[in-house]
Amino acid sequence: MLLWRLLNDSLRSVNIAICDLSYHDLETPLTGQFCWNDGQQGPRPGILLIHGGAGLDAHAREQACRYAALGYAVLACDMFGDGIAGDKERVMACLLALRDDPDLLIRRGRAGLAALAGCHWQLVMYGRALHGFTHRPAVPGAMPGVAYDRLADERSFAAARAFLAEALAP
Repeated sequence: MLLWRLLNDSLRSVNIAICDLSYHDLETPLTGQFCWNDGQQGPRPGILLIHGGAGLDAHAREQACRYAALGYAVLACDMFGDGIAGDKERVMACLLALRDDPDLLIRRGRAGLAALAGCHWQLVMYGRALHGFTHRPAVPGAMPGVAYDRLADERSFAAARAFLAEALAP
């Protein structure tokens, strides 16, 4: 288990515990990152975080820690399978397979949810925001269809916080 210290203007210093979590989708081994606020006592509500097209990368892991700092137990799931992220050809093959087989896409998400138990969910779309809109290093034009969007990032994080506060209220 690793500890990650989050320093942020809106959050005091928080120790985030991080560990790899292995699980399966049928015969496919998957390894996600599970993280939580190590200083918080008692049970926590859970969030399943699904990574972007690059796989379970540093950005997805950082986003999981960002939500863990708010008091949630977060599983940044693996939609591709062990050993795929970082291998461009295998990543593209997985993305196409998930795009072309909605049942596979849903099953992979449910495999991650099974590690957290039942949940409420919501889908919010942001017009004119491109893929990777929460990924600060994404440079407009560097990769077609991918760019950071500060406003969409802020709005999506605020919407997620509001949804979670409502869905998980006592």
